Amino acid sequence: MTVDFGTVDLKDRAQLQEAYYQAGSQQKLADALTDVGRPYTRAGIKDLLQRNRIKPPLPPQPEDAPRAEAIKELLEYFQNREVPYGRPPVSSTTGHEYAVEILGFDPHAPLHHEGAWEVFLATIDKIKPDGVTLGGDVLDLAMISTFIKRPSAIRQLQADLDWASEHVFARVNTVAPDAVKTLLLGNHEGERWERYLWSRCPEIAELRVLKMENLLELDKLGWRFEPDGYELVPDILMVEHGDRHTSTLGGGSAMSARKEMIDTSMSGLSGHTHKLGKFWRNDNAGYRVWLECGCLCDQVKMREHRVTARKRGHKKEDWHLGFAIVYHHVGGESFAIIDISILTRGKKTFAIVNGEEICA
Repeated sequence: MTVDFGTVDLKDRAQLQEAYYQAGSQQKLADALTDVGRPYTRAGIKDLLQRNRIKPPLPPQPEDAPRAEAIKELLEYFQNREVPYGRPPVSSTTGHEYAVEILGFDPHAPLHHEGAWEVFLATIDKIKPDGVTLGGDVLDLAMISTFIKRPSAIRQLQADLDWASEHVFARVNTVAPDAVKTLLLGNHEGERWERYLWSRCPEIAELRVLKMENLLELDKLGWRFEPDGYELVPDILMVEHGDRHTSTLGGGSAMSARKEMIDTSMSGLSGHTHKLGKFWRNDNAGYRVWLECGCLCDQVKMREHRVTARKRGHKKEDWHLGFAIVYHHVGGESFAIIDISILTRGKKTFAIVNGEEICA
């Protein structure tokens, strides 16, 4: 049958598959949808097809009709079987044994650290990873917090959403067009947004259009949404925003990493604390490591808007600018977590990655 690209339901797996097969390629499908006012990039179509486990059709083999028919039946079985919803598996696009994931947490835009954000993007552009994850609190949403804050922090929510679309998600798309891109739900986009809706306007709070992933138009931008985190290496390595803090005197890095590991009994990466720190453990349950991945926010901006714990004086927040790089074996269990600290010296912001200085 002929597919109407203007009305095809891309959330329906069968319709999406038929549209893909009729178009003939990922790029042609993206072009066909764009031509009818439904703009998609090739990367967005690629992610959509990966999410639905849709593969290119096998070519017919007329010289071996029984074998071609058997292959067709097997293909139909795999395409139509039930599979759990979640982040598509990352495969190494470089042909290397290990795939690369770059993860950044807690920009708190528009209160982000501009230099740190540029270093993060420059590293993605340099390494060309197979996957990019933003681990939550991409937006600060100070305007809907219950804390007393500077009046200038009370901007229009739509302005922040538009800013994130253009300067966060679209810029990552530009430097990593073929990577699998994933957003986790942080407590600012999650609990803070829900608390505001449920307490101020419960009558409309559960409208689907008000879900954060829809407000950010992630599907249109070709981003995956994992509100509860995901397993980068199944049953081995967890990625989540995190929800553990420590009140131990002196604070200190890796203390929350220890709590996250105890909670999950897995290795993993998280943000939330704005600290860099690794916690290691090797016992009868095996080798595990958890990394707190630092942050990409600017504590000077946040203090000026009165959205930090320390609002005056000379004491600083014990926060650490940084992000993480993970190398993980494609189809295997081994991995390596590299923590990257972002340094500031005067007006210079930089990181040292693989022995090379990357500057803002």
